Amino acid sequence: MRGCTTYNRPKNVHTGTRNKMKALIKRFLKEETGVTAIEYGLIAGLVAVAIIAGVSSLGGNLNTMFTSIGSCVSSLGSASATVASACKLGS
Repeated sequence: MRGCTTYNRPKNVHTGTRNKMKALIKRFLKEETGVTAIEYGLIAGLVAVAIIAGVSSLGGNLNTMFTSIGSCVSSLGSASATVASACKLGS
């Protein structure tokens, strides 16, 4: 045939791509950095849940304590109050 050139093409053009993909998948399965990141994320989530649970259970007690301290400090402003009588020390 005149004007037509024939090329010696390999029968399977995608062999190189397939081998690269296999190597990529093998490397991905061997790597553990993603697994470590997920583990740290789960640990951080558990710590956050524990903090939220602790704060919510202590929230009422802290509110009561700060209200008591606030009333003690405000009653100390009057000249006739003493620390022991205003703040109910010892109880």
